Amino acid sequence: MELLPQSEGTGHELINGELFVIRSLHCRQQQISRKVFAALDAWSDSSGLGEAILAPGIMLLDTDTVIPDGVLIGKQRLG
Repeated sequence: MELLPQSEGTGHELINGELFVIRSLHCRQQQISRKVFAALDAWSDSSGLGEAILAPGIMLLDTDTVIPDGVLIGKQRLG
């Protein structure tokens, strides 16, 4: 971790082997993300078709690590 660029209010994502320095979420983005997540969570609870997860760390491939604001995982993929 010492080799990564350090700056207050930033994070890092590795996509296709390329390092991206990202800013921390802005207040407005957090508000919108919360509302979208709440709607997805309510829908998934009522439908039983999946599960909404807030800010998961997801490893897509060995070279890609991203942290989306939220995801909806279908019931068949929850295992």
